[in-house]
Amino acid sequence: MKLLCPVCKRDLLISEKTCSCANGHNFDIAKEGYINLLLANKKNSSMPGDNKLMVDARENFLQKGFYDKLKDLLVELINKYKPLKCNILDVGCGTGYYSINIKKTRNILDNLIGIDISKFAVKKAAKKDKSSLFITGSSFDLPIDDNSCDVIINVFSPKANDEFKRVIKDDGILIEVMPGKDHMLELKQAMYNEVRLNRVEFEYEGLNLVESREIKYSMSLDKEEFMNQISMTPYFYKTNQQDIEKLDKIQQMNVTMNFVVAVWKKNNE
Repeated sequence: MKLLCPVCKRDLLISEKTCSCANGHNFDIAKEGYINLLLANKKNSSMPGDNKLMVDARENFLQKGFYDKLKDLLVELINKYKPLKCNILDVGCGTGYYSINIKKTRNILDNLIGIDISKFAVKKAAKKDKSSLFITGSSFDLPIDDNSCDVIINVFSPKANDEFKRVIKDDGILIEVMPGKDHMLELKQAMYNEVRLNRVEFEYEGLNLVESREIKYSMSLDKEEFMNQISMTPYFYKTNQQDIEKLDKIQQMNVTMNFVVAVWKKNNE
């Protein structure tokens, strides 16, 4: 996988502290090891993406293993479709929880690039894995060369249809993870008078669905754990404070974890 300049789309060459293209566009490499390729005109705010509170909550929640079944399934699917060394692009990589584990578990020197719009998330990912490359950037304007990715991982992130189709190899796969209809159902029921179930949509233009799996199980969470789970999602910021405070009265809760995992391939007909 080659990095592209986000300004002119020429190849980016990486040196010890900077990366640059032939047209003289330069980008510093942060001390943590990540590269900021998110242009100012691509930002929707001064600090786009997940904020520090959301990133810390996600880190605290995931490290307790509540989503390990999902993590293990991702490894299984990549081993099934791409058993040999490959180029993996983790779009919306967050703190790298899934892709770094995939790389470690497979242990066959996969090339991994993670990209996320959140500086806070990418900084944590880069600290964990110095042998991979982590970038701040937009999934709708990927600084990645055409037809270069064997595997794209997209966990709970927007569907950047055109960009995914552009960067994936003809024989590559896209693994998409969506929340199932009952994901976090009990937390929603505790907060809202009317609960809307998640919609699961299988749709990508120019890609064919080759396999889908559903994971569903329940975990007992204490207050700190379920508050971390809700805080790492947009629900925390889209819900009024009065509804959030309903959770204060609850000390323990069984919460449904429900994921739908879809595998897509390019339609080359």
